[in-house]
Amino acid sequence: MSNEEAGNHAAAIKAIYSYLKGNRAFGELILDLEAYLLTPRSDGPAIPASLDAHFEIAGDLAADIAPSPLSRYRPIIEGPGCRFAVDGDMKVVACSPAAMERLVRREAASRETAMDQPGTIALSRPLRAAIAEIHAAAQAGDPDRRRIVSDEQDGEQVFVSVRHDRDLGVVVLTYPDEGWRDGVYSLLQASLGLSPSECEVLGHMMAGLSNTEISRERGRSAETIKSQTQSIFRKLGVTSRVEAVRVVSDLASLTALSGDESPPAGKGAAAGHHYSFAARPDGWGEATIGGRRIGRIHHRAKLPAQGMARTVLMLHGLTQGPEITPFLADRLTRSGLDYLGLSKPGYGVTDPAGNEDYVERTIADCLAVMDHAGIDRVVVLAHMFGTLPGIELCIRHPDRVAGMLICSGYFPLQLNPDFTPRGAVQKLVTHTGIGSAAAHQFIARIGYAYLRYGGARAYLASLFERSPRDMSLLDDPVVGPIHFAGLRHMMQNGVAAFLADTGSGRHDWSNRLDLCTVPTVLLHGSDDPAVNPDMAKLAASRFPNGRFEAVPGRGQTVLHSEPDLMVRHLLDLAGVTSSMGRAAAC
Repeated sequence: MSNEEAGNHAAAIKAIYSYLKGNRAFGELILDLEAYLLTPRSDGPAIPASLDAHFEIAGDLAADIAPSPLSRYRPIIEGPGCRFAVDGDMKVVACSPAAMERLVRREAASRETAMDQPGTIALSRPLRAAIAEIHAAAQAGDPDRRRIVSDEQDGEQVFVSVRHDRDLGVVVLTYPDEGWRDGVYSLLQASLGLSPSECEVLGHMMAGLSNTEISRERGRSAETIKSQTQSIFRKLGVTSRVEAVRVVSDLASLTALSGDESPPAGKGAAAGHHYSFAARPDGWGEATIGGRRIGRIHHRAKLPAQGMARTVLMLHGLTQGPEITPFLADRLTRSGLDYLGLSKPGYGVTDPAGNEDYVERTIADCLAVMDHAGIDRVVVLAHMFGTLPGIELCIRHPDRVAGMLICSGYFPLQLNPDFTPRGAVQKLVTHTGIGSAAAHQFIARIGYAYLRYGGARAYLASLFERSPRDMSLLDDPVVGPIHFAGLRHMMQNGVAAFLADTGSGRHDWSNRLDLCTVPTVLLHGSDDPAVNPDMAKLAASRFPNGRFEAVPGRGQTVLHSEPDLMVRHLLDLAGVTSSMGRAAAC
């Protein structure tokens, strides 16, 4: 390495650490990286492979010196448990996402914004007494004291673990959480002989569904559900739904007494799973098909439409999961269309792709879920970075696809034959080799640390700032939480899914557009900060049966902010002829 390169190398390392200490903004860090990459060298832009070690260090360092002042509490409160950290003044200094969702009484547009000011909770008199006692014991030299306190939660008596954390000097309250129920289902399956199917029915009971609703949700006859319900009662030794729910709640409460993380769910626990990353748990579920666990969100049509396809299959982007707004879900289902959004490999609760090709695995999961649900044809909704797997699904299985709507799609920069890369990011996208791979990992790891440890709001604000109409949605009580949930959905299993997903689309795949013959519509915001609408318009011209529509004044929020426009195009692509469907969409 030359002296000049060594100096730039050191400057890049310094920028990483300076950023993580909270002294620099994310945009400034990228400018530093760009300056490093654009320094003239004989072999073109590259990052030395030795930076890999610093990527790892940066990720570890972020946990200790992250921008968020609450990051130091995360080791004791993060995860699926329902936990609060309380200091000696009875002030809640941090809480887990599950605790934020269930117990904190404050108006907040998202869990991330609320995490910066956790607020207060109504502590019962026994809990306050236990917290005071444990803090006093710690000051007297007994930091390991723990109490179990009976308290009320959602109208039920539960046990709460109250323990002291000697490193941080706070008391940790651990309440029973939905996550513990997953372990209880596994326990019941192993010890009392409940079948996986019965565990799913029991999970739906816990969610308050009637037998009729369970029958509709599982696609089984009412008699089958009734028979399974009676079998569950017999195996649990109870005579009613109320008693069955009480058994599971008591077991979940008892397993929370240790204050440790909730146990892993067994395969039979799908129905009761706690999707802590979600903005709204409605419709979320999962299926184990061929040994693979696949997460999905499913909104069923009120009355099936008549057309070439009755299901919208959604392939999500990098930082946006398959969740949609209640407004869009309502318009779709009232129009006669089912909505089925899958978590791609490694996202949410879906198993990772492992050593398989990422796009191949994504398509295989789509087909497996379609076959499992008895769905013959779909309209593909490809959102942002879900564009490539959506196109490949249409190319390889045109008989299963009625059409495709690409919303805020991503396309390779090489699509434009006159394109010349400008700036560091475009050079990274078009450059190959170890340098580009290292830079790709750098951006992924540093971005993950940035989002996880307090930068989610700043990141979304930087995306939205180009469009005034988008910016107003950041604090919207419906749209805002969905964007934050998309980030959590991506980070659920660390940085691996992001690396695998982006790695699958970093090459020039522009030649695939010419092979996609299904009817295709491209909707693209005129203020999209990632992909210029002119690039999307050029892409539309490459599809044999494609057309383009710009959405004025929008950036990357088209999916969530324009429900009527979305439904109109989806109905057209589905070939819906029902007057009911079209009227409901208006």
